Amino acid sequence: MKQDGFIERKIVIGLITNDDFIKRIAKVYDKDCLSSKIGHVLATWCLEYFREYRKAPKRDVEGIYTHKLKEGKLSEDNAEWIEEVLGSLNEEYKRESSDDKYLFDQSIKYFQTNQLKALGHRLMEGTEPYEAWRRFKPITQSDISEENIIDAGRLFDMEIKGPKWLVKDLIPRGLTLLGGRSKVGKSYFMLNLAMGLAQGRKCLGDFRAQRGQVLYLSLEDKAKRFQSRMREIDPDPDRRLLSENLHVRFEWDKLSQGGHHKIEEWIESQKSPKLIIIDVLAKVWNKKSSTGGSGLYTEEYKIYGALSDLANKYGVSVIPLIHTTKGKMKDVFDEILGGMGTQGPSDNLIVLSNDQDNRKRFSIRGKDIEEKHLAFTTAGGPSQWKCEGEIGEVQKTEQRQEIVNLLQKEGRTMGHQEIKQRLKDVESSISQNSVHIILRKMLKEGVLEQPKYGQYCLAGQRSKVVDFGIAKRMRRTRWSQ
Repeated sequence: MKQDGFIERKIVIGLITNDDFIKRIAKVYDKDCLSSKIGHVLATWCLEYFREYRKAPKRDVEGIYTHKLKEGKLSEDNAEWIEEVLGSLNEEYKRESSDDKYLFDQSIKYFQTNQLKALGHRLMEGTEPYEAWRRFKPITQSDISEENIIDAGRLFDMEIKGPKWLVKDLIPRGLTLLGGRSKVGKSYFMLNLAMGLAQGRKCLGDFRAQRGQVLYLSLEDKAKRFQSRMREIDPDPDRRLLSENLHVRFEWDKLSQGGHHKIEEWIESQKSPKLIIIDVLAKVWNKKSSTGGSGLYTEEYKIYGALSDLANKYGVSVIPLIHTTKGKMKDVFDEILGGMGTQGPSDNLIVLSNDQDNRKRFSIRGKDIEEKHLAFTTAGGPSQWKCEGEIGEVQKTEQRQEIVNLLQKEGRTMGHQEIKQRLKDVESSISQNSVHIILRKMLKEGVLEQPKYGQYCLAGQRSKVVDFGIAKRMRRTRWSQ
């Protein structure tokens, strides 16, 4: 395993750790597929195990190795190489999934190359040419593809895994359009995410990022501003990991003029590519100004469709940044600029917007996830993002806190109308029509008490509150006596 050692190693690791990969490779594998004898030995062990147990051996391969070693069937060099491979698998066992599509594509190319080499050796050794060519059947993609047709009954009962994530519970893999108005913080948000992925650290607050390579096309910034943002986000990063995993470019070819191909070349050159950020898409899209109607749809679909195909082919995420309309729409995702061909090919849509004070609204809709709207705070500055939770719950909590603060400040029972007026005076975020509804809910939940109808105080504060109606009656009674 010299020049082609990297891909052969990946194939062997796939056979050891990946159930779906070994299931499909088992259909076509023969001794010509791998170039090294020791790689073929490990592959043979894995396939023997698969045929008996119908799964990849994973950690059981260590037991197989120990057994073979005791039998004395391994040379010292071979044993050392196998130990080195097995020792590097700890991270592979922990992985949620692997980039199957990319690995399948590379495996087929590699198998075909080795099969051709083997054919050449046979011809040189004197094998009858016609017979050799007649028997020669190079492996193709269709040989390892799953069946395209499946009966509905089987599909109904299948256990299908959920979406594959770029960042768990935040952004799935695939083509994700991220829209927002100018200066809303799109670049800070994405750089925070990129640095988290590059270092395998938490990002955007408490979201954990799986380490891998990121290509950041920062096409509206120069090196000085990009550097300044990195230092704001993480003053003391792991510089080695940033150097290895975060690759930044400030210029790039138009997608239709070689830029798309260059992105694919970058993906293929990396060990574990995770994300490509295009900030912003307009810089690499030479959109035709005269295009309109169906022509616009075709042009948009061609650009976004190609990026979607790229993301799905290699199991990575591609996130182009685009702008949103200035006006508010009933559906926030309709604010993303573009025609019918923009949203169709996309796996996910994200809209970033200002909510209030230092809070941002993060809205996401995807093909394989439930729509959600999250609240992020940037109280520590535009570089410091932290998720507070669902926007509705955060707003509800804040509105209730405003009422609690008002009652605490007054330290007495207040009527419904007085509370409404006081909240209006301080320009509260609570609409006047919602005050009564919120008060009734807080009363039901035990946060508030009601000494008498239409009057409210904090729970536990009732004993300190003087009911002036009762006091007046008591004074009248004492006078009559």
